[in-house]
Amino acid sequence: RRKYSKTGCKECKRRKMKCDEGKPACWQCERLAKTCIYDPVKLKKRTRTRKVHNLNDIVNMRLFEVLGPNGNVGNSSPEDNSSTNITNFREPGQSPQTHFNNDDIHDSDSERMIIDSSNNNKQTEYNSYPLDLSPNTLAVRNVNDDKQSQNITLDTEDSGNVSKIMHIPLSSFHIGEQHQLYAEFFYNDFAKIILPFQPTTQLNPVRDILLTLAVKNSFLLSAILACGARSAFKKSALAEDEEAYCSYLSSCLTSLSKILVSQKSQLIANVEPLLLTVLLLTSDNASSTTQSWRAHLRGAKDLLIMYSASEESKKAHKKSLVLAFCRSWFVSIEILAGLAAPFGGTLESDEELNLLVNLEDFEIEYLKLIHLVRNDGFNLLYGYTNDCVLHLRSLVRLLRRVNIRRNKSLKNINKETNKDTTINKHIQETISVFEITELISQFEEDSKFQIIDKSGVIPEDHYLHPNYNKQKASENQTNKKPYPTIQPISSEAIAYSWYDISHQAYVNAALLAIVTRLVGLPKEAPFVQELVHKIISLIHFLDSANPSRSYNSMLVQWPMLEAGINCIDSNDRIKIERFFRLLAELGAGSAGYSLKKIKRAW
Repeated sequence: RRKYSKTGCKECKRRKMKCDEGKPACWQCERLAKTCIYDPVKLKKRTRTRKVHNLNDIVNMRLFEVLGPNGNVGNSSPEDNSSTNITNFREPGQSPQTHFNNDDIHDSDSERMIIDSSNNNKQTEYNSYPLDLSPNTLAVRNVNDDKQSQNITLDTEDSGNVSKIMHIPLSSFHIGEQHQLYAEFFYNDFAKIILPFQPTTQLNPVRDILLTLAVKNSFLLSAILACGARSAFKKSALAEDEEAYCSYLSSCLTSLSKILVSQKSQLIANVEPLLLTVLLLTSDNASSTTQSWRAHLRGAKDLLIMYSASEESKKAHKKSLVLAFCRSWFVSIEILAGLAAPFGGTLESDEELNLLVNLEDFEIEYLKLIHLVRNDGFNLLYGYTNDCVLHLRSLVRLLRRVNIRRNKSLKNINKETNKDTTINKHIQETISVFEITELISQFEEDSKFQIIDKSGVIPEDHYLHPNYNKQKASENQTNKKPYPTIQPISSEAIAYSWYDISHQAYVNAALLAIVTRLVGLPKEAPFVQELVHKIISLIHFLDSANPSRSYNSMLVQWPMLEAGINCIDSNDRIKIERFFRLLAELGAGSAGYSLKKIKRAW
């Protein structure tokens, strides 16, 4: 078949011959005495194709354009970034965005969120925060030890008030009928995912901080509603919930982009809501099936490093309760990333680890003030103590060093070489036996910590047990939050100390990571299986015919992942699979990813 011109005359096209496109008649038509007719030229509208980034790429790109690779503020302008298609954003696997009625959330919309504080005085001190938080003298109340309040004096050069955080009941704020549904999903569902260990049933400090600052920051409010829409979509699978999620997300990105290309002074002025938004989006992606959270976390790291570089910012930091919370939130995510993610976290050097994974005393006092840290050092955001996080930081540092050396060694391994032997040799060359023994001794010391009982089961003679005679309990004891109970096969109520379960699970999982990933013991080794059984035995409800579906389970996902990878017993494997299926039912999108990873190891 001969080639012919697509813009030639009709006769040449019919005969499938090449047309010289001569006017008024081509050579072929003149030679054959045919009527030469050309189709009218259709001016095809050229559509400009834009590369649609997912949310993580957009946030990552913009933060690096503004901050530069080293966290320094660049010279990007809004015009330089205008080509990025934000308003048409959609994530892979999602339907194209359609307009959601009045989807854009503006500052005026967020300010219309009416906070009814008339009922705040009716709250007990467990269900509220002090509204006047002076940085110089703070009345710190601990959730589980409020016999007396103690005054904590913070060494600050300037006086002033930190951000005012209040407990916000769902019934006391209104944002419009079309947005209210997703606000309720965020309030009742997603907020429990980002903070499973709530100080009380009604009190969720993370949720209250986000809602308090969302009143005056439209991009944060849009991110909150996007998380609520995602939670709604997980339950309903309705297209309108998916469209609302995309719409809120686009609105959030549009507002963020205007701030991220601004001057450094404006970035610092908005650092609190910016950090909250980026960390919220990180948690949202970590709880989804896409597992594309890294760019968000890197953006939060850049903001924190930029803020820490300024002396003026450091002074302001000492007056910011919200920044103290953001640093703690970042640490909780970064440590998990360093322990569980294939490529580790976003902190790439020991200097960055020491700078950001290191809460100062005044920050811990702020966290005590909002009931996120107990007087004994247990951190409700982490699921373990503040001392333990420093030891986990050391473990992350060694794991990162081993991973770098392993990747280099894999490139140099010949096919004839024993792969496992070569890698273990490089591990031994990378870390010292004294580093490992010191780390083991630190976690052994952490294992001595307990709140009620290290087994995770509350004894029947303890005042928090549901069968305990509360008439014998003191007034301070009976007013405290009871721990969750379930009804196992034996028909005897068992109360669990989730704080003890979580802390002991992390300590044992850290020891398991040391002996398998640093020392190189095979999973069949007795030491390895002892730790695996110990971790699984802490999750007592897995033996029940009707396992507990508690959001508290989400905090022990990494310990169970570590145990699952090294599990060889068939009964233990059944429990591991049941655990991650329960997490998936609760809305943890990462549970399916973790279960696939475990089954590959089996």
